[in-house]
Amino acid sequence: MNHREYQLFNAIVACSLCVLFLFTLVISPKHKLTSCIVLDKTGKMCSSCGLTRDFIAFSKLDFDSPVNDKSKFVYSWFLLQFIVRSIFTLNPSLVTSGLKKKDLWMSAFSGILVFLFLWI
Repeated sequence: MNHREYQLFNAIVACSLCVLFLFTLVISPKHKLTSCIVLDKTGKMCSSCGLTRDFIAFSKLDFDSPVNDKSKFVYSWFLLQFIVRSIFTLNPSLVTSGLKKKDLWMSAFSGILVFLFLWI
């Protein structure tokens, strides 16, 4: 991935996450966006039950009562990705070829760990 592609990647991810966070700010936590098929069929919560409600609550700075105990880790990963992508988009002089490679590996690896932790 060359420098221009990396900048475009950072800009797209930062903008996408910005839209996600802005969306969670304007929607009510009580609004029924979707229902969980596992919960509907079995009556038991799955590993990802409550993530949407928690994201909405966290975006409104309500960290007190998450539905899913693991959602703080997932939200933190998305927030960190937004911050890093924004910094690298707004200040491309920080990015070296070595940093670019490490950043992509660390982001992918940490994302895999966060989502594996969610499903365990």
